[in-house]
Amino acid sequence: MASLEGLALLGSRHERHRLRDEWRHARHSFDRAPAPVRAVVAATGPIPTRVVLQSVRAAASIYLIAAPRNAPARNLVTLASSVITTALYPAQRLGSDGADQVTALSQALVGFAGFARPGPVRDALLWSQAIQGTMSYAVAGVAKLVGPDWRSERALLGIMRTHTYGSPVLWRRAKELPRTARAVSAGMLVFECAFPLAYLPVPWAPRIFLAGAVGFHAFNAAAMGLGRFLPSFMSLHPAIVYTSAANSRRPSAAFPLIAAAALAVTVGSFAAQSVIASERIRRRDAGRSTVPLQGGRQLVVDRQGEPRTGTVVLEGGLGTQIDEFETLRRALVDAGLLVVSYRRSDDGCPAGALLDARAAELAELLRAVDADVPSPPVVLGYSLGSEIVRRAVRDHDLPVAGVVALDPSHPGELARSAKKADTVAPITESMRVFRLATAARLGILLDAPSWIGVLDPSRRRDAVAEHRSAWTWRRTWREWNAVRVSLVQQGPPEPSRVPVRVVSAGRTLRNDALQATLHTELTRTVTGDDHDVTIVPGVGHDDVIREPVAVNAVIEAVEALLPNQDGTPEEEMPWPRASAG
Repeated sequence: MASLEGLALLGSRHERHRLRDEWRHARHSFDRAPAPVRAVVAATGPIPTRVVLQSVRAAASIYLIAAPRNAPARNLVTLASSVITTALYPAQRLGSDGADQVTALSQALVGFAGFARPGPVRDALLWSQAIQGTMSYAVAGVAKLVGPDWRSERALLGIMRTHTYGSPVLWRRAKELPRTARAVSAGMLVFECAFPLAYLPVPWAPRIFLAGAVGFHAFNAAAMGLGRFLPSFMSLHPAIVYTSAANSRRPSAAFPLIAAAALAVTVGSFAAQSVIASERIRRRDAGRSTVPLQGGRQLVVDRQGEPRTGTVVLEGGLGTQIDEFETLRRALVDAGLLVVSYRRSDDGCPAGALLDARAAELAELLRAVDADVPSPPVVLGYSLGSEIVRRAVRDHDLPVAGVVALDPSHPGELARSAKKADTVAPITESMRVFRLATAARLGILLDAPSWIGVLDPSRRRDAVAEHRSAWTWRRTWREWNAVRVSLVQQGPPEPSRVPVRVVSAGRTLRNDALQATLHTELTRTVTGDDHDVTIVPGVGHDDVIREPVAVNAVIEAVEALLPNQDGTPEEEMPWPRASAG
């Protein structure tokens, strides 16, 4: 089915063009993969290669359907089909990645089991397939249960109204009958979370759950167009029947017991590694300076460079680590600046007051910095950090030469930008999952962020440990909740008493046209200041603190605000201007 569908797409000139563009972007998600994986991704991307692979897989599927069970090449063809599915996965994932993953895994396990003699090895492979099938449903149910949308009708309504997976008819009916939609969502949660009960010691238990699974996938196929998921997940069902009470000659339960013990040991090792990583971070921070706060808390501060031409204080965005500024920080130091960055505290302040509390912490830091430098610093706020800086300048009498707002948050963006508002629910769900996973000491499973590569090798391990720590994601979760209730101001921000320069990522403005208005409002907060927003074309929000052209634009904005010897702002800068437009 997948091969014929793929060949039909590849036969269309319009679809070939779309698939080329899709692959051109998708391949970058494997840029940090091992060299052999990158080579496979590069080799399977071209359209002619895909046509050949899809044709071979289609022929293999026809053989597997037509050949008798004892055909000599059956197991080899099954494994070959699994390899082809895996090789094609990077090139064409949209809408089919889950089905393709299950198909490849199921074919691999069945193929190897076919080569193995009856006994422990074959049983272990089939148990693996059965456990994978059971956990696929159970984990999906628990993941849905965590968020409030699936516990109501909101998630179902949201999916049914989408163009890709929705159904106008079902959406209207669900809208008219919210109780029915809520009951459907609840039934799905109960079914998925309870799926391990298929292993109750009664023959009818697996049959009931598997019948429910077939109905579940059939409904998804009809309503959402996910036709491939029905046969792909059904390929896991025979292994569940084989290993459950429905089989009077079921294999020994030794393998799942061993697997459970191995899982317990693995989780324990994750917890131990989390403790070790926390201690490593504590030792690293012991070498940094601190600024005391009320209540015995303190800010961990990193200082680099000398204030030959001035000082800049960096205020990070949501979840931004100190080391995430490394590229920008090096450039600022090379420009003769003292660069001060710090890690925000993690207190239990209510969400509605948290950003003001963060602004008060920044004010304490700025007073401490001002006591050690010859001239007032420039404060650079990135993303959410710009809102914290804005509040600090508004509410505290601070020695600040000016503010650079780098791809900034606006105090009213969630109320005024529909696109921003639409991101709140999915971001909230993602944040909740990260917070719970890291609290369960599973942070070690998180991929290292892409910016880690710019750090010196000696510092990467500590930075990754901080990224994976429960502390980092607990603080990020609290700040995100503060964002949700705080960035809803109607109208422009209050006037600023210090100069403000705004540097915007071009992709941010391109993806949401209203952001240009919001960013302009931020740069116009000083009466009589007619400076325009500096736009860095082709740069995204995450890259604006790393890309060379963006870094140059930031340095230009910072140095324009630095006071001369006579205390007046600098106007003419030696740095090349970033192109604006």
